[in-house]
Amino acid sequence: MMLDLPPGTPGARSAVSARCLAKDERRRLCEVVVSTGAATWQHGHLGRPAMNAAAGDLTLVEAGNVPLLIAHDPTLEALVGIVEAAWFDGGELRAILRYGTSVKAEAVWRQVCDDLPVRASMGLKILEIEPPEEEGDPILYTSWRLDEVSLALFGKDAGARVRVEETPASRDEWARMVSEKRDLALVQRFDAFLDQFGAAHWRGWSGAAADELADEFGVSAEKLRSALARRVESQLQDMAARRCK
Repeated sequence: MMLDLPPGTPGARSAVSARCLAKDERRRLCEVVVSTGAATWQHGHLGRPAMNAAAGDLTLVEAGNVPLLIAHDPTLEALVGIVEAAWFDGGELRAILRYGTSVKAEAVWRQVCDDLPVRASMGLKILEIEPPEEEGDPILYTSWRLDEVSLALFGKDAGARVRVEETPASRDEWARMVSEKRDLALVQRFDAFLDQFGAAHWRGWSGAAADELADEFGVSAEKLRSALARRVESQLQDMAARRCK
């Protein structure tokens, strides 16, 4: 997240707490924590992104269109890789990054492998906000889209480093990991849509309605409950699937 944070701001820290959890030197892959959802100064206000699939739009990652840049520079010269997968985990946004083979990408990758103080940052587009309840509290970004991830030397969080930890994962294991994380992100988005549709309410309603209808029409409550539950679930799944396209 691009920041303009006045020095000494109380409670100020970067929204990014990045650390490399694993790496594969041959394929130039690493897994990082991109954001913890902490509050930061953004365009003159203090705000923080909600860290869940209902708020964070990761569809550009699925489309293979989220670049790995140097210092949020939106030029081809600063393009050093791509975000292969991104997902939410325990209130954090995590990602698997793949570095390219250009001269700049090679230089940055070697700095990461050398465990130098490289920091990570996310560039996002704010779509919807929730004003703070009390003055001085951060604005909550209730809808936002991940547009890019950047590597930078300076950041507002001294602990936001890309840290390296060796892993013996093979090429096939990395490919499986990327695929699994992409699937996880899709499931998270799917479940978020179901929550928005009030899936829990409709599932509960189907059971109560089945019992009432069984009494009204003199039919088996068990069979009617099962049939109505299947139809409600099918409709919910269909609605979520259309939204996830």
